[in-house]
Amino acid sequence: MDMMAVVSLVFLVAAIALGFWRKLNMGIIAIFFALILGRMFGVSDSNILGYFSTSLFLRLLGVMLLFSIAQGNGTIEKITKKVASLSGAAVKMIPVIIYLLFVAISLAGAGGPAGLALAAIITVPLAYQLKISPLKLAPAAIWGTCAGPSSLNVVGILASSLGAESGIDVNLMAMFITSFVGESIVFIVWYIASGWLKMESVEQLTHEQAKPFDRSNWLTLAAVLVLVFLTLVMQVDVGLAGFACSFILLIIPGVIDEKKAITGVPWGTLVMIGGMGILITMVETLGGIELISNGLASIMTVDTAPAVMSATGSVMSAVSSTTGVVMPTLIPTVPGIIESLGGGNGQELIFAITAGAGQTVISPLSTGGALVLAAYGNIYKPSEKERSKMFVELFLYAIAMMIVFAVFGLIGLYGWFI
Repeated sequence: MDMMAVVSLVFLVAAIALGFWRKLNMGIIAIFFALILGRMFGVSDSNILGYFSTSLFLRLLGVMLLFSIAQGNGTIEKITKKVASLSGAAVKMIPVIIYLLFVAISLAGAGGPAGLALAAIITVPLAYQLKISPLKLAPAAIWGTCAGPSSLNVVGILASSLGAESGIDVNLMAMFITSFVGESIVFIVWYIASGWLKMESVEQLTHEQAKPFDRSNWLTLAAVLVLVFLTLVMQVDVGLAGFACSFILLIIPGVIDEKKAITGVPWGTLVMIGGMGILITMVETLGGIELISNGLASIMTVDTAPAVMSATGSVMSAVSSTTGVVMPTLIPTVPGIIESLGGGNGQELIFAITAGAGQTVISPLSTGGALVLAAYGNIYKPSEKERSKMFVELFLYAIAMMIVFAVFGLIGLYGWFI
C-alpha cells in the first residue's frame, strides 16, 4: 500500500473531522493541509496553487452573485409568499407548492447551499405562522432543492465539471429527471404519512401578506430569464452570464446596493469548495483517489455499485458538505471503480453519488439540517428538550433517506433515464 496515498487520505479525513469538531471552514483547513502534504512529498507551491479551479470558482460566484441580488431585494421572498398564498383555503396544497417551487428555484440556479439556505429561511417561519412543526414543511423544500440539478446551479455545475475531468459526459437532463423521480416518490409518501391530506383547520396565509412586486423585483426576474436564455440558447458560460446579468442590475439605480449584494454572496461556501478542491487534487496526485477506488471496488459488484456509492455519499454528506466535500471526493473515483469492476456506467454512478449525498443534507450535522435547526431555535424559542428532540428527528430523517436512496440504487433507478 502506497504510504503517500494513505497519508493524503488521513489528511483529507482529518480536514473534514477538524472542520466539524471546531466548526471551522473546511476550505481553510484544506489549503493548510495541502501545504503540509506538499512539503512532505515534494509538491511545489506553484503546483498547489495550480490545483485551484479558477473556472469553477468564477462559475459559482457569477451565479451566487445574481441570486444574492434576488434575495437581497426581496424578489425570492415575494415569489415564495405569493405562491404560498395561492393555496387559499386549500392549506393541504402548501407543501406541494413549496416542493414544486423549490424544484424550479433549484433548476433556475439556486440549488446546493443557496437553495438549502432559502429552504430554511422560508419554510421555518412559514411553519411557525401555520402553527406546525418545521418537519411538516422544511423537508418539502429540501427535497425540492435536491430534485433540481441543472447547468445553472452548484450541484449541476460540479457534476458536469467533475465528470468531464474524469472523462465522463454527464447528461444533466437525465440527471434532473432521475433526481426528480426519486425525490417525488419520497415526497408523495412523506406528504401522505405527515397527514397533510387531513389538514383543514390550520391558520392560513392571506393574499394581503403577499406583497406586490416592485420595479426592482420585475427587473431581477427579467435578469434571471436573460441568464437562462444566455446559458441555454446562446451557450454562454453560466458564470460569465451571471456576472453580466448582475452588472446590469447593479448599475440600474434602486435595484439593490452593491455592498449588500456582494455581502450576501455565501463566501464561506466558495472558500470551502475552492479549498477542498485543492486538497482533493493533492490527494489525487498522491494516489489517494485510486486507493479509494480500489477499496470501494473490493466490496461491490456491477449490480450493487450504484447502491454502495449512493450510501457512501449519504454517509459523508451527513457530516459534511455535498458540494464542498462529497462530490469532489467520490466522483473522481468513478473511472477507477468501473475499471476494477470490469463494467458499469459512469453516469449512473455519478447520479447515485449526487442523489445519495443530497438526501442527508437534512442531517443536523450537514448544511440543510443545521440551517433548519438554527432557524427553529431563533423563531420557535424551544426548550432544551424540544431542541434535542428536533436534532434527533432530523438525524432520523437523514438515516431513512440514506436507506431509501440506496434501495433506489439496487432497483436501478439511477440508470433508468440514461
